[in-house]
Amino acid sequence: MNGINVPIEQVYLFANSDESSLVRRDPKRLNRYWFKYPEEWRTSTQKERIIGVRSFWISRQYRRLKFTVSVKKELVSDPTKVNELTFDVYSWLDYDEDLESVWIDFRNHFQKNIEEHKQEWPADVPELKGNEIWIDLIFDIVNNEKAYCLKMFCPTNEIEVGGPQYKSSFLIRNFNDDAKAVFNVPDNYTPEYNTELMFNNVWDRHSIFLTSSLCTSTVRNYLGFSNVRYEPIKYFKISNIGSVFWLDMFQSHQHDTPLVLPLDNKEALVLELVILQEAHELYS
Repeated sequence: MNGINVPIEQVYLFANSDESSLVRRDPKRLNRYWFKYPEEWRTSTQKERIIGVRSFWISRQYRRLKFTVSVKKELVSDPTKVNELTFDVYSWLDYDEDLESVWIDFRNHFQKNIEEHKQEWPADVPELKGNEIWIDLIFDIVNNEKAYCLKMFCPTNEIEVGGPQYKSSFLIRNFNDDAKAVFNVPDNYTPEYNTELMFNNVWDRHSIFLTSSLCTSTVRNYLGFSNVRYEPIKYFKISNIGSVFWLDMFQSHQHDTPLVLPLDNKEALVLELVILQEAHELYS
């Protein structure tokens, strides 16, 4: 009787800050996760080991962000003349929303605060009077080879022709837990007025570029993108068998920039594998 190859379906789950014995995040390289091979398969005597990757999913969590923003504008010719606004920002990030939603919610809260308090907000660019709040404080995304960053800055300070009439600065504080996680606010963060503020290792909540030690036959150990079911399944021959393999995450549109998911580990990771065994005889 001919033998039949019986595949093993192996599913790894990492969620809710529970680092199981099968999956863990690397404490020094935060964009890397380690997965344990199935013990029986790893220690078997089969001559050829092949693993298929069916999919890798990241389940984005519903986030309720809350933080307080203060924006201050000082008249350059007379620093004693100051306009200041302080308001809370609430942003409900749904499962399918990205950081653009936070920026939109911030702008809406800023304008609502001005309208409710009927405060005259001075403009550096007269022709934008009525719309100047869109440029007093901006959220932007900055890519580099080390991190994906959320940059907040006051662009009116950079007016070149004639120089700015006002010097703008801002202060952000009172982050709730979800805002701390999404912005990756460091433990040593000290609220103070700034003209520019950078939060490093921020996830834009988009798809992720994946590499893995499983993929020794591909350029840069390329595996694929997250949240895609691979059809057909991607099979890899495992030549150097150890007890674990790794998977690294990078920005989908900047493949050299490591991607670090929020450190509270609320985003669930699901890796689906098909592990091939040597042929076995089946009896009825």
